Amino acid sequence: MTTAIQVERLSDLISAAAGVVGEVDLDRVLRRLVTEARVVTGARYAALGVLGPHGVLSDFIHEGLDDETARRIGSFPQGRGVSGTVVSEKKTIVVGEISTYADSYGFPDGHPPMESFLGVPLRAGDSVFGNFYLTDKPGGFDESDVSLIEALALIGGSAVSTARLRERLEAIAIIEDRDRIAGDLHDTIIQDLFAIGLGIQGLSDRVTEESISTVLDEAVDQLHQTVETLRKYIHELRPADDTRSRLSNRDTIGMSRTATRTVGNASDDRNRHKGGRRSWVVSPQVRHPWESDSLGLMRFGAFVPQGWRLDLAGVSPDEHWPTMLKVARTIEELGYESLWVYDHFHTVPEPTQEVTYEAWTLMAALAATTDTVRLGQMCTCNTYRPPSYLAKVAASIDVISNGRLEMGIGAGWYEHEHDGYGYEFLAPAVRLGMLREGVEIMKALWTEDEVTYEGKYYKLKGAISRPRPVQKPHIPFWIAGGGEQLTLRIAARYAAYTNFGIDIDEFRHKSEVLRGHCDDVGTDYDAIVRSTNLNIVCGENEAEVDEKKAWLRGHLSEYIPEDKAEENASLLDSMSGTPDQIVFRLKEWEANGMDYAIVYFPDAAYDASSIELFAREVMPQFN
Repeated sequence: MTTAIQVERLSDLISAAAGVVGEVDLDRVLRRLVTEARVVTGARYAALGVLGPHGVLSDFIHEGLDDETARRIGSFPQGRGVSGTVVSEKKTIVVGEISTYADSYGFPDGHPPMESFLGVPLRAGDSVFGNFYLTDKPGGFDESDVSLIEALALIGGSAVSTARLRERLEAIAIIEDRDRIAGDLHDTIIQDLFAIGLGIQGLSDRVTEESISTVLDEAVDQLHQTVETLRKYIHELRPADDTRSRLSNRDTIGMSRTATRTVGNASDDRNRHKGGRRSWVVSPQVRHPWESDSLGLMRFGAFVPQGWRLDLAGVSPDEHWPTMLKVARTIEELGYESLWVYDHFHTVPEPTQEVTYEAWTLMAALAATTDTVRLGQMCTCNTYRPPSYLAKVAASIDVISNGRLEMGIGAGWYEHEHDGYGYEFLAPAVRLGMLREGVEIMKALWTEDEVTYEGKYYKLKGAISRPRPVQKPHIPFWIAGGGEQLTLRIAARYAAYTNFGIDIDEFRHKSEVLRGHCDDVGTDYDAIVRSTNLNIVCGENEAEVDEKKAWLRGHLSEYIPEDKAEENASLLDSMSGTPDQIVFRLKEWEANGMDYAIVYFPDAAYDASSIELFAREVMPQFN
């Protein structure tokens, strides 16, 4: 028989739910939930945290603390401890005394003590959107409190899910219109101009009088500029939200300066640049700039200078760490998704007495001194550390950073470092075999209670790795390198991300090799994010770009021979430029499936203008 108390609690729930469902604005819905939760349970304190895209709390609503106490505490919780366990294990937790709970993380400075705790995941179906918890109810929380708050949490989870779905549907409507216009522009105007260009060039090839041929070539140049302007406009129309399905591939007609990139069959002499004149070529391989293998949203990371590329040379040693930290925080504040360091011991392009800071020491330091940016290494050399030890270090840093670590890993290549530090520089096949086993060991230690592993190169017996990483099911693997027989096969089996390609042609080829390996091992090629590293200086105009390149040549020549300084500085040539120039080049990469650009700014420790201008003018064109 239903008791009067049960009827009263049921009435409380119905009233609370009705009040919440009547709201439309998501923020008001969630605030109403927190208020109703305190009312129906009698708890002193209630809070609700919503997860952002990378599993870190992006919004936090609370009631029960006065304004002065809230100001004294400062930033909202980061989802560690018992509230984090509610999310990571997707379960309700009721505790009589929070300080005695195994996963308790403690309170921040200025936070009042709390005792009883009720935490519920904010969920809809199998998806968890955050946590919902209450503390300090006199007498503690009972089963009826759990039922009430679980019901309210379902309402909250559904509200978040519905709001995000509404945003996606609105974006899709805009995207469809933009894509239709872009497609019409390409299929009519650009194709007509292209046909005219082919006709003029054919006529130019038959004309013997040089003056007439020059005029015709100039007409082709003008058409080329017109097409580039239209393509830039199409790029701006290109769907920039990852909510839409990929556009279906079409056979397209492309135009290219073959002095820069030959399109189509490289052995076809008809497609080659002759006499300095532009060649217009037809190829079904060229795709619309918006017909990318990516999800329509390019992501960006940036390197922190650590000395390896002589990018701290000339900086006073007592300013090394402040400089690195300043750049890291700049990367974070400007909206780059991730920051990166190299895993090396000796400088390049040749060993010098200049500093190179160790990668995983920096990972730990940056984990503790940044808040939201993700942290990666490009890439960790597997032969420098036992993978079991590396798994332990990485898991610890993932906890310190609250789930922001990327696991970049490769087989290693720098022989001088191996010899110098006493690591045997083994044959490539052996190093790659060790890499495969290393990845298997790390994954096992991050997901299993006790690991026994019997490999050709590594053996573990009853290994326990605690703490576990915050990220579930484990820290994502970036398998770096383009070795076609072994590296890309390891990537096909284990990688969430890859990193390869010194130019677009190589990137496209390696991508197809990766696709073949995915087919062989039965993994989803489209689920792997393909990234590349780019060397860039960015300037407001070409004169400023040239000035920055000249500075780098002069800077490097103070520490290495001039020919090596010149060779190293030339790495900037293919991608550096003004924002418009860089956007145009990046669109080509994007059209061929490059989803994630990791940018090295050689002047970052000395001049923030490149990294800031890139974030301000280039990145918004891709998201």
